[in-house]
Amino acid sequence: TNYQGRGLSRYRRWQARERAELQKKKTRSARRRLSRRKCKEQRHATHVNHVISKEIVSVAQRTGRGIAVEKLDGIRERVRLRRDQRGTLSSWPFRQLGQHLA
Repeated sequence: TNYQGRGLSRYRRWQARERAELQKKKTRSARRRLSRRKCKEQRHATHVNHVISKEIVSVAQRTGRGIAVEKLDGIRERVRLRRDQRGTLSSWPFRQLGQHLA
């Protein structure tokens, strides 16, 4: 099964737009809101990874099969991306997903 994380990508794009508006203001309360928003976005990504990993593990247990995950260490150095793709790749929590699966 291929999990693409489209919902998480959409959520992150929406968060980036909201973040840009707050960063323009440069006020103390905007900085506080930015830090709260950062924590909320991290919690959301962790939740999505947890849901995906639980589903993968339950299917593997039910069918009696193993789980193979591609080794993605050093992917940021190996690939060259366009500017608009760099943020997407850098915010991809693949290590966290591997830890949830383990």
